[in-house]
Amino acid sequence: MSNLEDLIKTLNNIMAKLRYVTKEDYILPEDHNLLVDCIKTIRNILNCIREKAREWGVSIDSKLDDLLKTLDNIISKLRYVEYGDYVITDDHNLLVDSTKTIRDIIDVLKQVFEIIKIITLAYEVKTCKISYTVTEPPKSVATSKNICKVSYQITVS
Repeated sequence: MSNLEDLIKTLNNIMAKLRYVTKEDYILPEDHNLLVDCIKTIRNILNCIREKAREWGVSIDSKLDDLLKTLDNIISKLRYVEYGDYVITDDHNLLVDSTKTIRDIIDVLKQVFEIIKIITLAYEVKTCKISYTVTEPPKSVATSKNICKVSYQITVS
C-alpha cells in the first residue's frame, strides 16, 4: 500500500489535469478517464486512512467497511473510454454514485477523527481536576428565578 503523502500527491497531479468544459466543448476521453482515476485514488486514500486508524487502535464502525465495499463495487463498474466511445449515462451515474459514497465515508471518518482527538487529548492531559463552587444569591435579591453563581477551577497536570 502506498503511503498517504504519495497518494495525495498523485491525486493532486491528476486533479491538476482536470479541465472544465462548456456547451461548445467536446468531452474528451481524458476528461472522463481522469475522473475515474480521481475516484480510484480517493479510494486508496480512504483505505490508507482506515488502516492508520486501526494501527492507532481506533475501533472502526462496520458501516465504514460496508461503505468501502459499496465503493469498490461501484469502482469495479467504472470504465475508461477511448476516442470515439460515448460516455453514456451509466458512466456518469457511476461517477455520481461513487462521489456520494465517498461523502458518506467521510461522514463516518469524521466520527473516527473525533475519537482520535479525544484519545490524543486524554493522552496529553494525564490528570485533570475540576472543582467548582456554587454560591446562592444574597437573600436581599428578590427574584422569581433560581439564580446562582458557579465558579470553576480546572487544574491540569
